[in-house]
Amino acid sequence: MASSSRLFLFATLLLLSSSSIATDSKVSVDLYYESLCPYSADFIVNYLAKTFHNGLISIVHLDLIPYGNAHHGEDECLLNVMQACAMNVWPDLNVHFAFINCLETVAINETHQDPYSEWGKCFSINETSKLDPKPVLDCSTNGTGHQLHLENGKRTDALNPPLEGVPWILINGKPLESEYDEFQVAVCKAYKGNNRPKVCDDHKNISNISEEKKLRNGVGVSYHSKISLPDHAMKKEMVD
Repeated sequence: MASSSRLFLFATLLLLSSSSIATDSKVSVDLYYESLCPYSADFIVNYLAKTFHNGLISIVHLDLIPYGNAHHGEDECLLNVMQACAMNVWPDLNVHFAFINCLETVAINETHQDPYSEWGKCFSINETSKLDPKPVLDCSTNGTGHQLHLENGKRTDALNPPLEGVPWILINGKPLESEYDEFQVAVCKAYKGNNRPKVCDDHKNISNISEEKKLRNGVGVSYHSKISLPDHAMKKEMVD
């Protein structure tokens, strides 16, 4: 009887241990960014979004932290709050990331002469997936969004080492040391689990030397000043 009890306890602990390993094996990715920063938008739209299509997101625990001191005007404060609200209202990563990716696409395309109408279109990502804007808009105006924004600010201010620019990318708690062209490579290297996605072995797909990069010629564009940055410039906006 005692032997059976010990066997049952051992099996239970083994099951719990296996479950914990499966969860913990995911790579933690924390992205600190400003919603209207051109470099943040570039990273989200042209790099991070790819992980949802090539399967890399399956090994990633992604946390998005939009915050900043309105380098790009009052619209940025509003958009930071709106994105924080979207994550709160729609906890499903696929849902809120699709919405945020749409907002950042508007930013990167510089359709900011009338951004409100463009942002509104992001609630209808496609004909079959229309999101109810009311919960997000209510959150943005009833104080909840402000509280979420303050929490993101506390997280940002508590970073050690401190944030030096955006996008600021942490992989398993450590800042990404290379250019974010190498983001996917870094995630693959950090993954220690047994469910390695095929893309991690396809160096052609995750290499920083891509046709898209060649077409962009490594040029960044400032959202307000529209000053082109040279190819060798660090693709990160420095913060005060």
